[in-house]
Amino acid sequence: MNTAMQICQERHDNKLPPEPIDNEELVEAEVERVLVMESKVVPFFDKRATMTKPHIPGFALNASEAMAQAGTHECMDVQMVLAVLAGNFELAQRIAEKNFRAVLVAEARHMVMKSMGLIAKVYP
Repeated sequence: MNTAMQICQERHDNKLPPEPIDNEELVEAEVERVLVMESKVVPFFDKRATMTKPHIPGFALNASEAMAQAGTHECMDVQMVLAVLAGNFELAQRIAEKNFRAVLVAEARHMVMKSMGLIAKVYP
């Protein structure tokens, strides 16, 4: 006759391991949502700290800082805005694709992974 402990141990030993989670697929899907401003994980605008919730950085500010450092020249964002204002959307799109897409995707990826707890949170 088995004791309760033996029965529990046998159940534990026979339990199947959890299904592996494809974090990469989840992250990629969430990055796409961030880029179209529909993310539930990473807010677009910062959410201020309250008594019950800490400050949550938004994508807009982080992306602005990342874009300011992107490209080989500091005025790529100005060139893109001027192209849009002139109605030259093809030029604006080329500037955005060449200088900003990779930076924005990288920033979104970093924020998603941090929000999902897939990378260590570093506190100053």
